[in-house]
Amino acid sequence: MYINTENKLEPKHSSLLAALLVTTIVVLFSYTVNAADLSNDELLHRKMCVWDIAGTNGPTFQAMKHYQTAALSWGVKLELHPYSDPKIATDNFKAGACDVVNIPGILGRNFNNFTGSLDAIGAVPSYEHLKILLQTLATDKASKYMKKGAFETVSIIPGGSVYLFLNDRGAVTLQKLAGKKVPVLDDAPEVRVFAEKAGLTPVSASITTAFSKFNNNAVDIIAGPAVVYEALELHKGLGDKGGIIKLPLMQLTLQMIARHDQFPEGFGKKSRLYAVNRFDESLALSLGAEERLPKKYWITLSENDQQDWMKVFKASRMDFLKEGIYNQKTLQLMWSVRCKKEPSLAECSSKDRV
Repeated sequence: MYINTENKLEPKHSSLLAALLVTTIVVLFSYTVNAADLSNDELLHRKMCVWDIAGTNGPTFQAMKHYQTAALSWGVKLELHPYSDPKIATDNFKAGACDVVNIPGILGRNFNNFTGSLDAIGAVPSYEHLKILLQTLATDKASKYMKKGAFETVSIIPGGSVYLFLNDRGAVTLQKLAGKKVPVLDDAPEVRVFAEKAGLTPVSASITTAFSKFNNNAVDIIAGPAVVYEALELHKGLGDKGGIIKLPLMQLTLQMIARHDQFPEGFGKKSRLYAVNRFDESLALSLGAEERLPKKYWITLSENDQQDWMKVFKASRMDFLKEGIYNQKTLQLMWSVRCKKEPSLAECSSKDRV
């Protein structure tokens, strides 16, 4: 059953993933594509669950109409159905209410933990690294990894670097952060593991309360991309003493998952190429949001402090690999990209290629 799109979420109550989807996906799919010269009878008619916190009038839903046009040239006519909650969209996709869905990469693990591991903590240091990864995954050689059982990841776009927002800029070392409170969401188990490794105090929160807790000083730290600073008014939580550590905790991705047997041969490849060819455009909003952040908030770590953080990141990834949440091949691919760009890194001589 499709949700009632009149029951909309206010922007201040959205999660960091929702805020990202609304901004980045607009750029990605706001391109027209000449449709193939096919009659309506020749097209495959399929349903798509579209996650947009604002319903049918939201920017994501409107942007998906451009993707709908692109899909016509690939032989598919998509019928769009709006959802304001990514979990409900995911559940309805699982139940067969639609043939393709757009969701955060973290939720994408439910269908393919190879692409769902791209959001691994500390594994992608920069947008340059991410671009190389997505270009690699759009090749024919990587196509087999895009499918898992009945499902295929048919699009991956960047959602922005996730940074740590602190209410005390003096507490940037792991020693000084010990005991500080951080909200933990069910959808982002990395934060709980990270909190344990870093000696932080986890505080349970929902997507509707996490950022308000930071703004109300109920927690000391919040993880999010630059776009949430303006959207969720995080200046309230940062205050005069706060800061943002300029070291990406992870790279968020936004992914489309489809039942591949419901689409023409080659649909997934065309869709992935369509997305990766617009990487720079889709990233523009994240870069703009980072540029607009007040410079007084950015905190650049010393080399020693940065190495301490990287050790915590790696330990967290290893735990998730052991638990089967992260995919080993994905972690090895990201390791190879990091070491190709910086062969001198200490991890490049390590046996633990995570």
